[in-house]
Amino acid sequence: MNNPYDRKRVYTNYALVTSLIVMTAFTLFTVFWPTRPMERVFELLLPPPGYEDFRWVLLAIIAGNIVVCVLLEDVVVEISFRKFQNWCRKTSRAKPKYEKLNDLMRKSADWPPISSGLKSGDDDFEADSERSPIETQVAFEVVDENEAFWKLFPTKSGASPDTPTFGNDANSAANVASSSPPTR
Repeated sequence: MNNPYDRKRVYTNYALVTSLIVMTAFTLFTVFWPTRPMERVFELLLPPPGYEDFRWVLLAIIAGNIVVCVLLEDVVVEISFRKFQNWCRKTSRAKPKYEKLNDLMRKSADWPPISSGLKSGDDDFEADSERSPIETQVAFEVVDENEAFWKLFPTKSGASPDTPTFGNDANSAANVASSSPPTR
């Protein structure tokens, strides 16, 4: 059974890895080999002549940042998180209420109470045997379905479905459509 908080490794997310590679390549290209159009578009300020080594210092700072971040994420956070998670599991061994109730029911031999049925000496048994069977009556009325439909949905003008209304207003097509009953 997998823990719902298990995390996948970063390299399994191919879209993220591809994006990181493309952005890293673009950044390295911009830092080490900027072109004149890139200098204008990104408004780059290049180091003065004689300070080109600063680009390598910048790359070393970036690499150091990556190493520190990976160590913190994979070593410190993972180990301390696992220890904290195990400590929490040890301190909170309390069972949920439904498990406590389930254990109580398993240990109790007389739970749930099961009846063996009615015996012939019971008063309820005698009363049941003297009852007559239940009779059911069903009554219904045969109604024409068109008539039932027009009783449920009368027209706005109050006209019956037999006499459609015609007019010159914008709703005349709707009145004709709603006032004439459907044909079979």
